[in-house]
Amino acid sequence: MLAYALILPAKSTLMEAMAPPIDPISLHKARGAVKKAIVAALHDDLEKRYAELSPNPGEELIIDGPNAATRSLHNVCLGYLAMAKDDASTDRCMAQFAEARSRGCMTDKLAILEQLVEVPDCPEAKKAVKQFYEDAKGAALVINKWFSMQAGADLEDALQRVQLLMQHPDFTLTNPNRLRSVMSVFSGNVAGCHKADGSGYAFLANKILEVDKLNPQMASRLAKAFATWAKLDAERQGLVQARLKALNQQKDSLSKDTFEVVSTVLGAKA
Repeated sequence: MLAYALILPAKSTLMEAMAPPIDPISLHKARGAVKKAIVAALHDDLEKRYAELSPNPGEELIIDGPNAATRSLHNVCLGYLAMAKDDASTDRCMAQFAEARSRGCMTDKLAILEQLVEVPDCPEAKKAVKQFYEDAKGAALVINKWFSMQAGADLEDALQRVQLLMQHPDFTLTNPNRLRSVMSVFSGNVAGCHKADGSGYAFLANKILEVDKLNPQMASRLAKAFATWAKLDAERQGLVQARLKALNQQKDSLSKDTFEVVSTVLGAKA
């Protein structure tokens, strides 16, 4: 309960609750400011609690409710402390990553990876991302997590990094779960998808067209990412509406499923 109480509402939840017009980037920054304020006010308490909950070296991994709850709160504290993105926070993450690997704790490894992908050019982060991938040994579900963590990273160049990620040998548009681990996550990545220049919307629309030829059901699900366009600020409404209209005009080349979603979303009113 403490862990849940410390987790801020997701940006998608906040957008649903807010009245239009919504600037998603401003919302994203405001949510980040709240997290920073929590860290500033509770830093010492978070440090203390994190230390108390950290496993002892060589401690056996126990899979049960109480221990899962301990790991949950431990990783929430880590998430707040890692916001500093400095050498100390990186060292903390790497120490926990090494401990998690030795204990075989996937929960902790994922929690750390989520923090390290936000400093992707840091040598330690690159090492951990590479190690996580190698540890997966081709396990599809774990590799999906590896992709999704990177696709959701809060970075200024998130779009460019996702485009590079989709060139990875293990990525394919024909695998629905692999596609979802990148494109569905990216569609919820405010920093990447909602850029003021509309590049994120253009990328998403182009992928909808491409995927529609391979998997209409998946393409129609991707198109639903535009469903909140009528709640956005006027500039972004115009950018999304232009993409929806362009898709809608391709009725003859779109699948029935995707065209139905696009036309329904386009008809939404603010």
